[in-house]
Amino acid sequence: MVNTMQAQVIENFSDGDFTTNPIWTGDIANWKVVNNQLNSNAPTTSAQTFLTTFNSLAQNTQWEFTVNLKFATSSANYTDIFLISDSLNLLGQNSGFFVRVGNTADEISLYRKDGPNSVKIIDGLDGRVSSTTTNLFRIKF
Repeated sequence: MVNTMQAQVIENFSDGDFTTNPIWTGDIANWKVVNNQLNSNAPTTSAQTFLTTFNSLAQNTQWEFTVNLKFATSSANYTDIFLISDSLNLLGQNSGFFVRVGNTADEISLYRKDGPNSVKIIDGLDGRVSSTTTNLFRIKF
């Protein structure tokens, strides 16, 4: 007998809330939902901030998300989107996998993080991210 189960996290922020269904935790005060989109509301543009939600899926998983960065990226100004982490604190000594949008080469790349160390495992096309303030991407893994 084979049992199969499907589960997923679907979040489109259409309810205007990220504190229920699913529950997001982290730097709650640094985020807001505007027109069904999650937006940073951090006190400064250089602030590190994060939100996480629980997901028990790691294998046979597909991730799809839209990123709309309204800033020019650089070596100090980029976005990391964690696909999976062993900790809810993404700024700590966690391990996992994340997509980085931006950075010095203005690319979209996949990284593995092990505590304080990050290693690029898929190197994206250089110059893919614009140096302007319009960076809209649909990312699918």
